[in-house]
Amino acid sequence: MSKYDILESKFTNIRNYLDEINIDDESTAEYLRYFKEYVIKLIEAVHKRNIRNSDGAVLGLVRAISDYDELCAD
Repeated sequence: MSKYDILESKFTNIRNYLDEINIDDESTAEYLRYFKEYVIKLIEAVHKRNIRNSDGAVLGLVRAISDYDELCAD
């Protein structure tokens, strides 16, 4: 499995997890909607193989994984 396949799988799992969350708090729900849009963009970028080696891409990936870990801990 390539690194792109691994990333795509992880981000797809995050997206699926976000689909299953039921949140009553509107501000949290709004944050998760925006976060899901961000994850979908990352999935598209990975699928197209156009994530470049840059600080922005790395920071985005780290942020996504960090936020995912925080969500899972709750």
